[in-house]
Amino acid sequence: MRNFKYIMAAIAITILVSGFANAATNDTKDPYPSAIKIRSLNYQITNEIKDLFTLPVYLKYSDKNLKGTTTVLISVAENGKIGIEQISGLNNQLNNYVRDRIESLNLWTSPIYGKSQFIYKFIVS
Repeated sequence: MRNFKYIMAAIAITILVSGFANAATNDTKDPYPSAIKIRSLNYQITNEIKDLFTLPVYLKYSDKNLKGTTTVLISVAENGKIGIEQISGLNNQLNNYVRDRIESLNLWTSPIYGKSQFIYKFIVS
């Protein structure tokens, strides 16, 4: 139980978010989502990720070495599926943990956001 509290304190992750969004090129009424809409999508993704990291740590991470910094590039596919494009960091255990958690979300959005990209930086201490 003591380790669980320590890990949950460590998972009080600081998510530094900078959204890099490319304009979508779909033939719809609004083919280029406005910056406000992109920020709104970025805000929603950020909240989904933050909520997910409040859940208990997976049991498979038994050595509990989840400290460090991980940078994740998340992109929106042309069909609206939100997924991880790239993940990088020095701690492979943390990289795998972050990847598993984000991929478990199964996020989708409107196809007008296709080809949008967001960069998230996870700092776990």
